Amino acid sequence: MAQNKLPKDWKIKRLGDLCNIVYGKGLLTKNLKEIGYPVFGANGIIGFNDKYLFEEIRVLISCRGAYSGKINFSPPKCYVTNNSLVLDIKDTNYLNKNYLFYSLGAAKKN
Repeated sequence: MAQNKLPKDWKIKRLGDLCNIVYGKGLLTKNLKEIGYPVFGANGIIGFNDKYLFEEIRVLISCRGAYSGKINFSPPKCYVTNNSLVLDIKDTNYLNKNYLFYSLGAAKKN
């Protein structure tokens, strides 16, 4: 198949058409806890907090520092800082979070 042709019945969509894209929430380093819910920074768990922002696993795109553009999964019941963009899939019957994760990762390499 030629690289510029899509399979029959496929359509080009913008990421914003498929997902709500929001920043995580700011959290000062001094407010991190020793135990609690995991806090996800730009590329991994940086500490813990008394509350979480997202009940389920989310696809994240790092948006600060050396890890900008890196695709990650958050853990469940996680607080995501504003060092990552959170992709909330609009229709999970249409798009699977694993497919989204690996597609974005593959697209970044090209």
